[in-house]
Amino acid sequence: MQGILSPSADKTVGQYVQLVRNFVRDHDHLNRLIKGEEPGDRLIAWSIVDALDDVNNEPPVDLQFPLEGFPYPGLLIRGSVVTLLESVGILQTRNRVDYSDGGIRLSISNKAPELQAWISLFRSAYERKKSRWKVSRNVAMALNSGTGVYSEYWALSGVYL
Repeated sequence: MQGILSPSADKTVGQYVQLVRNFVRDHDHLNRLIKGEEPGDRLIAWSIVDALDDVNNEPPVDLQFPLEGFPYPGLLIRGSVVTLLESVGILQTRNRVDYSDGGIRLSISNKAPELQAWISLFRSAYERKKSRWKVSRNVAMALNSGTGVYSEYWALSGVYL
């Protein structure tokens, strides 16, 4: 993502890449069927930026958050995993080959059903968390900013002098 983000954001992306990789347990010594790590750092970085864009464009859109100092890193990690699973699912579907000869059946890249189950699980949890978090941030800003609608809840939970 070099050149797209500021140098300090590039460092932050690198940290998030490692967090996402740790979350999905994608490490060379744990990958028994493939050599190395998959997906690459560049695809993970793209998924992080995509997740940030998704969060920032969820209503209310006036709540924009930068990558650096993002207040809910777990949300970005889960959003990144959803994006990665969708990307891998598309790749698996595109490269699927079923072959049969002499009573022997062979399928290559036939992980789409499993990926769809994981995508469904992660997406529903991610969307629910994202929506609740954005609503709670919006309410907190309205009650604490001094520019929102006055509410007795602000007076009840405020600091008393």
